[in-house]
Amino acid sequence: MKTLINKLLAIFAITLLISCEAEDKVIDQVFQETKNGAILREVSNDGLFDLFDSPSNSKVTVVLEYQDNNGSSLDNIKNVSMTISYTDATDPTNNVLNVPMGTVAGWAIDNTFGLPRATVEYTFADALSLTGVDFSNVEGGDRFTVDFKLESTEGTFGPNDANGNIGAVGGWYSSPYRVGKSVVCLVDDSFATGKYQLAASADFFGVSTFSSEVTLVKDGEVGRKFVTDYIPAYGFLLERNFIFDLVCGETLAKSGTSGLACSGVSIEWSSPKSKLAGTFDPEDDSVITIIIDNNTLASCGAPVQSDVVITLTKIVE
Repeated sequence: MKTLINKLLAIFAITLLISCEAEDKVIDQVFQETKNGAILREVSNDGLFDLFDSPSNSKVTVVLEYQDNNGSSLDNIKNVSMTISYTDATDPTNNVLNVPMGTVAGWAIDNTFGLPRATVEYTFADALSLTGVDFSNVEGGDRFTVDFKLESTEGTFGPNDANGNIGAVGGWYSSPYRVGKSVVCLVDDSFATGKYQLAASADFFGVSTFSSEVTLVKDGEVGRKFVTDYIPAYGFLLERNFIFDLVCGETLAKSGTSGLACSGVSIEWSSPKSKLAGTFDPEDDSVITIIIDNNTLASCGAPVQSDVVITLTKIVE
C-alpha cells in the first residue's frame, strides 16, 4: 500500500511540475507578445473654430502628457510630429489630407504627476493657412483634424494605435493621438434656452414619443439639451436627455437611447441617414426644428416615418 501511495504521490508531483511549467510558458509568451509601449494622453482640449469671429481669434489649446512603461522620462521622447487635415461636410472633393504641421516642443516635467507635458496651440487662421482652404469656402460642420505621431524609445505610435479605454477605465486613460474641431457659429449662452412647446411630425407607431413641453438648457459650447418623457402612453415614464447642436443655422441631433427595447434591441434615435438637418435662425430663437431618425436600429420593425421633424416653439411668459 505504501508503495502504491508513494507512486501516486510521485505521479502527482510530476504532473503538477509539468502543469506549472506549461503555465509558466503561456505566461511568458503573453508578456513577450504584449507591447506595452507609450501613450500620449490629452489632459485638456479647449477651444473651437467660430465663423462668427475673426479666424485669428479662434484658438485651440491642447495639453498633452507622455507616459510609458520605462520611466516616462523626457529623454524617452524622440519626436512628436503633427499633421492637419480638412474635411468638407458637404463636398468630399474639397478635402485636404495630412499636411505637415511641425512638431510638439516645450516638453517639461509636470510637478503634479511627475510626467512630461507640453502645450499645443493653433488658431483657425493657422488651420486655414496650412491646408490652403479659403475662409469664404468654409461652412458650419466642416472639420479640421490634427493627428499626432509619437516616436519614443518604446516605439512609434499614432491614431491607428489609439487606446480607446474610455468606457472601461475612464477618459483619463484614453490616448486618441487626434484632435478634431468642427467649425461652428457661436451664439449667446442664453440663446435657445428656456421653455419650449414641442410638436413632432410623426409619433412612434401611433404613440406620443416626446413630452409636449420641454426646457432647453446649454450643453457645451454649441449644444442644447432637454429632458423628455419617452413613450408615456405605454405606461412608461422614462426621463431621457435629448441633445442637439446649433451649427450655423442648422441643428444636428446627437444619438440617444430610450431605455426600451424590442426583441432585445435598444430603441434609439439619431441624425437621419438622409443627412437632412433641422434649422434655426441665429438671430431669432423663437422656432427651432430638429430632424431625427426615431428608430435608427429598426428594433421594432420599420418606423412609420423614417425622418421625424421636431418643432420647438418658444413659450413667452
